[in-house]
Amino acid sequence: MKKLFALSLLLFCLTSVYAQEGFTAYPMKVNFNVAPGQSKTETIYITNTGVNPAAVNFSFADWKRDVNGSIVYFNSGTLPNSCASWIRVLADDMVTIQPGEKKAINIQLLAPANMDSTNRVSNAMLFITQVDGAKRKNEKGIGVVVKLRMGIHVYNSVPGLKKKEIEIIDFRDTIAKNNDNTVSRVLKLAIKNTGEMLTDGVIKFELTNKATGKKTKLPELNIYTLPGAYQEIKIEVPPNLVSGNYAAIATIDYGSDEDLSIGELEFDVKKK
Repeated sequence: MKKLFALSLLLFCLTSVYAQEGFTAYPMKVNFNVAPGQSKTETIYITNTGVNPAAVNFSFADWKRDVNGSIVYFNSGTLPNSCASWIRVLADDMVTIQPGEKKAINIQLLAPANMDSTNRVSNAMLFITQVDGAKRKNEKGIGVVVKLRMGIHVYNSVPGLKKKEIEIIDFRDTIAKNNDNTVSRVLKLAIKNTGEMLTDGVIKFELTNKATGKKTKLPELNIYTLPGAYQEIKIEVPPNLVSGNYAAIATIDYGSDEDLSIGELEFDVKKK
């Protein structure tokens, strides 16, 4: 009981300290539309939601999504579609924000006049990092490292891009082995952004029992794709489906009624 009480007290103390530290930033995504040799300035807003002054600094990184859609970071200026070196934060190296204060920070993107013609859509991540949180102690004197970081997605698309398209490369059902040695039926949808624009969308899955006509909708999934990006989306088929032959439809909605991609397949569910 004493150990449980001590653990509860520690968790309460940690929660209290974290509640004293914090900031928010918006928008979380900044889209520039800058032609080669031109510049543009956008504004982000940082609000100190804690009870102590927050000092933050700014840094950049390159990033891309892996085949599963997860973000992977790289050193700034590493990837061919990076725009990190084109961006300047028009503020001091370190900015202090008082509790409750909302501060406007301007960021400027200057696209090189000799920009590679293939780099029509570029991106970077702007990190806002709290630099003064490491020495915080709570009222009990327990030292806790509180160092918060937030990432702002930055994109530049040269003006005039119009083609928006996500193509379904493959759609199949497969069996996946779980950590507890059980197995699950999984639908795997392979897609590629074959357009020339940054394209976000929603994937909807619907299963229909061909004998009874009963329809089952699976959770919707959001996708975010850069031109040329390939992703594999996996979603588990509900284990409580009754035996039978099923038709599965995957619909990718990435804009207007015309901006749809549809994939279909059939599979059998057999209960032992």
